[in-house]
Amino acid sequence: MNIAEQPQTLTVMEGGFKILPGREEEFWNMYEKMLPLAMSQDGFNAAYGGPILNSEWLYFGARFNNWGDMERWYRENS
Repeated sequence: MNIAEQPQTLTVMEGGFKILPGREEEFWNMYEKMLPLAMSQDGFNAAYGGPILNSEWLYFGARFNNWGDMERWYRENS
């Protein structure tokens, strides 16, 4: 069996980013509104992340049931 034939049971999306200086409050206000919406989408399992120690960067991770659910979540929410 090759990798294309194996059933996929979990897809993880990860990213790192910086908030524009002076827009931190705006970002966190939007985040608080968007997270419940993201969590209500079909196939969404979990979100995690936060500030990266000793840096200006934030980490974000999300888990989905499968690749198709992640793609659908992205298309419907971007």
